[in-house]
Amino acid sequence: MKPNVRIEALETPRLLLRAPELGDARALTDILQDQEIHRWTTAIPNPYTMEDARAFIESRADAVETNDAFVWAIALRDRGQVVGMMGLHDVNVDRGRAELGYWMAESARGKGYATEAAWRVLSWAFETAELDRIQATYFPGNEASASVMRKIGMQPEGLLRSYGVKDGRLIDLYLQSVLRSDTTWMSTVDQWASVDR
Repeated sequence: MKPNVRIEALETPRLLLRAPELGDARALTDILQDQEIHRWTTAIPNPYTMEDARAFIESRADAVETNDAFVWAIALRDRGQVVGMMGLHDVNVDRGRAELGYWMAESARGKGYATEAAWRVLSWAFETAELDRIQATYFPGNEASASVMRKIGMQPEGLLRSYGVKDGRLIDLYLQSVLRSDTTWMSTVDQWASVDR
């Protein structure tokens, strides 16, 4: 990984990915009342408060400064409305790897936004940050998330038994990954560079 990488705003045909700001706290709080998001994530408090949102935004800014994580608010380009969050966390500078995580507001699901944003973050991770491996985990049964991973060229690696913690208990998670040297992610570049739907 390139040393001292700085997060930057990323654009796609329909989305603007930018650093989360304290002004986003209300939108995050409203979106994260959605029980479906809690169902498929491990680290989001339930219920989610404004204090949780502010603490998250401030902690992400600190993590970016140390290259421990890179997080983007996903906003619709035409309205500026925040509809999700995506990030690279557990960044290991020495080994050139990180884990991709994301969630989307109910109003933004089923429209290809998560895939579009994930493709852009993946491109940034490989081309700008010069990471070598990006991996992601998902809950058994979360086919929407598995589909996003497949569409950006990730390959299944298997089931991680008792790997995650949800509500105080160990849970299984599936693992997928993509390498900078893989041609699978490169084949998505033309597709997502010309998204117009």
